[in-house]
Amino acid sequence: KYGYVKNRVMLGVTVRDITQPGYEGVQILEISENSSLAGTNARVGDIITKINNATIQSGVELRSELSKLKVGDKCTLALTRVDRNGGKDTFTVTCTLKEFGG
Repeated sequence: KYGYVKNRVMLGVTVRDITQPGYEGVQILEISENSSLAGTNARVGDIITKINNATIQSGVELRSELSKLKVGDKCTLALTRVDRNGGKDTFTVTCTLKEFGG
């Protein structure tokens, strides 16, 4: 009827699992222009380590946590940004979840 699964939430990012020792989470490879993260401090290359205090170690875990939320819910992501010298900056961003595919 709609051509997509109604009320499924999205972050609007493409991620990859981190396999490098000393790093945990999923790295953001792309942020779509209609992403739930648009307008936040999140950038390509940042590593998502938590969503609403749930630890994220894979894309599967990220999708699982997102499936528990509803369109319009606010969620807080813990992110790590690594600089060129290997220094890590950890911070949070809060976004309002949008509907996937609408």
